[in-house]
Amino acid sequence: MCDLLKKSNVYGGTITGFQTLISVCLGTNVCLFRDVAYKFEDSLPMGNPLSSLMADVSLDKLESTMMQPNNNIHISHIFQWYRYVDDVLCIWTGSTDELKDFLKLLNSYNPKLQFTCELGYTQINHLDLSLSLISLNNEHTIAFDIYRKPTYTGVTINGRSFHPISHKNAAYLSMIHRLINTPLSPSNFNREAHTMKYIAHMNDMDIDIDELIYRKLKKQTLAYTTTLSLSSLTSKTK
Repeated sequence: MCDLLKKSNVYGGTITGFQTLISVCLGTNVCLFRDVAYKFEDSLPMGNPLSSLMADVSLDKLESTMMQPNNNIHISHIFQWYRYVDDVLCIWTGSTDELKDFLKLLNSYNPKLQFTCELGYTQINHLDLSLSLISLNNEHTIAFDIYRKPTYTGVTINGRSFHPISHKNAAYLSMIHRLINTPLSPSNFNREAHTMKYIAHMNDMDIDIDELIYRKLKKQTLAYTTTLSLSSLTSKTK
């Protein structure tokens, strides 16, 4: 982190002060769980405000080091590389054996930071999306679908609870936002909408999923086609 500050031409005294503070924060690396205190010798606890930042900086350092041509003879086989925190989606053009060699190279960076590899070939699940490579008009393209793990229970705040309605609707508004902003085919779009209706029914939620989707699409379309503020759009379209 101090190296990044130096590259950004931050004043040396500021870097020294930052290094002292960050060392104090990371040196006392403890957490409390069920009245038992735990000390982490070489890692950070989940939920710590610094954990996600330090993990991202560490993986960024790994990428910048291992993706150098002189450090990685397989870099030419990486067609695309996308990372979200510690989940990586890589489009690989080399052989499976070369991919295994590349994985060994990544795992040699830090013995305590080990990657695993899942081969998808023409279809793979990444985070909450399912991506499939399909042929369309003699060209290859990616088809998207919503992915839920087999352990997904579909449980949200129950409609009969005494939570505020905004809390109850939050999960469904989030699912609708994902639905609208993911390039799904019409069949996948309809299937996901049906899944949301089923989840709402199972949780005793008396909401109109179709109406919420329509309102979200309408709002998004208006935002793309005008320079007026959202508040003025809302008042004029009621």
